[in-house]
Amino acid sequence: MGPAIDDAFHYVLGHTIEEQAQTELAERGAWEPKLAVDGIENKLAATAFAADPADRFRYGLQLVIDGIRQQLAPPPPSAPSAC
Repeated sequence: MGPAIDDAFHYVLGHTIEEQAQTELAERGAWEPKLAVDGIENKLAATAFAADPADRFRYGLQLVIDGIRQQLAPPPPSAPSAC
């Protein structure tokens, strides 16, 4: 379980750092989300930046947990050989 705990910890840590940095930069007027790359609108980024931080956190953490669950699940039984 060690790597799984590390993954969850780093997700939480990264989210916390991102939220703190975004808040601090916004207060100084230095935060401007990059919603376009090479003149092409990035709708996914626009949606993510507009979403509630708590909702983004829950969604991302659920993805981490689902991935860990998938890795820990026993493999499906093998199909009988046709020999």
